[in-house]
Amino acid sequence: MYKFVLWVLFAALATSFPSHGQISTGAIYGGYQYVRLDTTHEQEALNLVAFQSGIPAVNLGRHQNLHGWNFGVQENLNSWFGGIVDVGGSYIDKKITVTQGAGLKAQLQTRIHIYNFTAGPQLTYSRNHAFQPFVRGLIGGAFSGVSANLLLNNVPQTIDVSEDDTSFAIGGGAGTDIRLAKYFAVRVAADYLRTYLFDEGQNNLRGAVSLVYRWGDAAK
Repeated sequence: MYKFVLWVLFAALATSFPSHGQISTGAIYGGYQYVRLDTTHEQEALNLVAFQSGIPAVNLGRHQNLHGWNFGVQENLNSWFGGIVDVGGSYIDKKITVTQGAGLKAQLQTRIHIYNFTAGPQLTYSRNHAFQPFVRGLIGGAFSGVSANLLLNNVPQTIDVSEDDTSFAIGGGAGTDIRLAKYFAVRVAADYLRTYLFDEGQNNLRGAVSLVYRWGDAAK
């Protein structure tokens, strides 16, 4: 994702000098969001439960690939400086086989979700008509929850055990708007988000592809 965004930014800058673009007064966008979530805390918790219970180790993994949605609004004060409010949610439902044999299959079903709600400044290079690359800083919060249940041949054996937390979040990233029509564009963006859920720090990566509706012309 980062390599793709860097390539797009390079192409936009390389083609921007001969033409002159114009940035909108405001924009609203929404679309798909991918999160590479740091789940070190969850893996360590499973390791402890397995050790205390004398069961085989459960390999959830220290990173998970979550998919979901992204939505935001943007206001531009001039041709290069503005602000955004950005929210999103991503989810995963994963089954991990613990033991299998004699017609029985024991699995741990885990469900993880994370919501991010951030805002911050965004600097846009608006001289190009077709591509408008940007960089941004983000600050706000994150809410994450995880639940687990033991399945025996896909039949739940207990009620869900769950845990959730809310934390401060900070990060930033870059991307570009690719013009489709006068008021519409596609936005490709990648961000790094640092969260502090469950009294630990997480390093999360996020990518998003959104449809943008833009209006007005910001002052130069």
